[in-house]
Amino acid sequence: LLYVGDYDPHGIHIYFQYVCSMCRGESDEVGLSECERVVLLGIDPDTADSLPESHMPLTSKDITLLNNLIINP
Repeated sequence: LLYVGDYDPHGIHIYFQYVCSMCRGESDEVGLSECERVVLLGIDPDTADSLPESHMPLTSKDITLLNNLIINP
């Protein structure tokens, strides 16, 4: 499963929801669980850092969501 999402707190939260909903603890014949088959496509931290003009300040809602993701992804 490929997930194409935004590189912001909300996109990361959605990605975690996909991964967590697919994790069942079972592995297939190759030894991969369903959650290991989810691949995030899109901008990574290195790419984001190289494009400073595209940065937007985080809102207080973004910061709250990030803090919650750190505690409970």
